[in-house]
Amino acid sequence: METIEEWADQVLADKETSAIEAHIVTWLEEVARLVSGGIKPGSGVDLQITDSDGVVQLYAIQSAPNTKNAGC
Repeated sequence: METIEEWADQVLADKETSAIEAHIVTWLEEVARLVSGGIKPGSGVDLQITDSDGVVQLYAIQSAPNTKNAGC
């Protein structure tokens, strides 16, 4: 980037991409809960499922491998 206009365009594009990703992840979480019958227990966990043996499984859902929590 060489101009303020290019920088501003990139900042706005990044912000839009982030907002779109947030909407997609929210949708993915809702679909996962509906399909699995699970719940969203709280912050940091997107899906909680209790299997027939009583074992609680916790999942974090992300839309891409390069998100900030991809290593979790």
